[in-house]
Amino acid sequence: GGGACEEPDCRLDMRWMEIKEGVMMKHTSVVGGLGKLATTDSGMYACVRGWDDDMPRLCGALEDEYVCFKYLEDAREFALLGVNSDVSMVSGSKEEAKKVLERKARRQHSLEETFAEMRRVQNGTGGAWWEEV
Repeated sequence: GGGACEEPDCRLDMRWMEIKEGVMMKHTSVVGGLGKLATTDSGMYACVRGWDDDMPRLCGALEDEYVCFKYLEDAREFALLGVNSDVSMVSGSKEEAKKVLERKARRQHSLEETFAEMRRVQNGTGGAWWEEV
């Protein structure tokens, strides 16, 4: 044993545009501001899943789990925060909301209808939004 193989780094080689696309189109990323965790060189985070065949596993993610990175503004690169099960950046409610969106998308509902439905739920006028209609 003891070969000279270096442990491969967990990296996110994506641009903000690609990540934003993941948020909008594919439901594969979640982004936000770091709030209290913000530093002078980093105010945003991105949690992504399934962006690469091997990388999520190298980062320690289980299947379909989010891996979270903070964006270093000056270096223009992402630094690992950790897998979501450790850092809890993507909350269950976001996950649930995403599932609703995914289900609606499969049924070719318009986004407007979906958001209207979610608003009704938040206002307490709709049925339970996680139940299949």
